[in-house]
Amino acid sequence: SEEKNLIYHVTKSKDGTKRSQNYWVVKANEIARKGRYGYTLQQLQILDYCISKIKPNDTGDGKYTMNIADYCRAAGIHCHSGGNYASLRKNIQALADKSFWLEKDGKLTLMRWLQKIVLEPKTGTIEYTFDPDILPYVANLQSNYTQMELPILLSFRSKYAKRLYEYLKSYYYRVGELQ
Repeated sequence: SEEKNLIYHVTKSKDGTKRSQNYWVVKANEIARKGRYGYTLQQLQILDYCISKIKPNDTGDGKYTMNIADYCRAAGIHCHSGGNYASLRKNIQALADKSFWLEKDGKLTLMRWLQKIVLEPKTGTIEYTFDPDILPYVANLQSNYTQMELPILLSFRSKYAKRLYEYLKSYYYRVGELQ
């Protein structure tokens, strides 16, 4: 049997012991270090939650589903408030509408995170697909990436603290190489 506890997936084995699997947010170091995008804290949290649905060997080109109640619990938001639901909807739309420039090899590319979003109010779910141009930076990464625990990213109360954490975390594994 399975039970979900916030953003940890808890599975009971046959002998009754519980095992938990943490959800990870994995981004290419280029995004973690150079990404300059003017999103709010809630938009960044929504984005991290969406990215955490990508599994390690996943190509990211499929449809993903986000349960609104699960996200609200994970982010510490009261999900049955009409104001919070409206705010979540507004932030998801803003996230989909915003683009950012990413420099690579002397070229600037205008990028978006999400390609299509379908909100299903009856089921309380959001179905989304990532923009194909962003996939090489979040899916099936084999090297030069930053892996962060979703609970830590959702715990920040400042977008600046969160961005600093991501930036510093992107250099975490290089510390041994530099010494």
